[in-house]
Amino acid sequence: MFGILLSAVNVALGFAFRGIIVKFGIMFAAWYLALELITALVAYVPSTSAVSSAMGQFPPLLWYFLDLARIDIGIPLMLGAMTTRFLIRRLPFVG
Repeated sequence: MFGILLSAVNVALGFAFRGIIVKFGIMFAAWYLALELITALVAYVPSTSAVSSAMGQFPPLLWYFLDLARIDIGIPLMLGAMTTRFLIRRLPFVG
């Protein structure tokens, strides 16, 4: 009886150390590296004044078609989706 209980505890501890703690460590490291990478890349993003001054030079006819196509919603949505796809594909254990 003691051997069966010892075996069950050994299996449970093996699962906890191999299945939970190691995966938690790997996922925490991946999260921390992604967080640090994003904060490092923010320094290279242009300021909002530079972007608004560049967009201020668009003619009114172009603004009409951009508003008609809802570019103000589509561009941030596409950039977020492409960034997420890029980050997920860089994780070798996800896919």
